[in-house]
Amino acid sequence: MLISDLSISDGIITSIQSSQSYVKIMMTDWQDIQWEITFKEVLAIQEFSIENIDLSHVSEVAEDSLKSEALRLYKDEEPHRFRCFNFHVGWFETPLLKIIATENYQILRIAENSLIYNK
Repeated sequence: MLISDLSISDGIITSIQSSQSYVKIMMTDWQDIQWEITFKEVLAIQEFSIENIDLSHVSEVAEDSLKSEALRLYKDEEPHRFRCFNFHVGWFETPLLKIIATENYQILRIAENSLIYNK
């Protein structure tokens, strides 16, 4: 399952944990199923109070202003390796959470403790 296939509409992010090398998102979807999404090889994150707010969708784009800014700081990184993962809510055009990372992420369905996607 790719992140774009995850049904996050009407779901909520319950927590976000980050370190220098990863971002872990805990979320509950509209069916009360809990998910853990872990992004590895994270270059930058930008968050605007997204926890416990209804999500509308997630998008993945190759080019983004945050990605450009991060790559200016981390000149040794290869731009083609990184994507911008945007988490949107229904009433704002601008995503409330952006993660600049490689496509190296995993999706874990917590209720069954089963790995859904690992790239």
